[in-house]
Amino acid sequence: MLRLVKLVALALFGLVMVPETAGAVVMDISIFGDVTGTNTRAACGPGQTFPFCPVETLPYTATLAQDLGPIDLMPGDNAFSYGGYYSTGLITGTINYDNGVLTGRDLLYTYAGCSGPCAGDHIVASAATFVVTGGVPEADTWAMLLVGIGAVGWVLRRRRGAGALGAFSILPVERRA
Repeated sequence: MLRLVKLVALALFGLVMVPETAGAVVMDISIFGDVTGTNTRAACGPGQTFPFCPVETLPYTATLAQDLGPIDLMPGDNAFSYGGYYSTGLITGTINYDNGVLTGRDLLYTYAGCSGPCAGDHIVASAATFVVTGGVPEADTWAMLLVGIGAVGWVLRRRRGAGALGAFSILPVERRA
């Protein structure tokens, strides 16, 4: 029975360590960043109608706080895109995942109040770095963790007399009479 458990454990380990997904983790990601840039719009005064108004370019500063949801992160740089140019504004950037540490760079926020030339806002703002927070790992990660802990506990319980190190041996251990 113990050999069967060991074979199943090795098979599950082989399934988890597929080269394409090795090191990947899925996390709920949120970002926070202060962006600066420009807001270009028509400056229509009394009696003026668009498109015959002068165009003004104003400085734009905002704090972006957005929950991006679950993202599959590979070690290294991970480009992301969120939102829509005309609806909520398009947020793009790069998240670096390095041994559990998340850092963000090259954040860009673009927004257009309408398509084509119009009186609405046209915002382009960026930030060199931004804060990235990763939430709780996805359910499949928790399931693998719980199955692994349960298997180790089951083997340790079955092998009380063999000692703790004998329970982790891949080679068969002789039973005492």
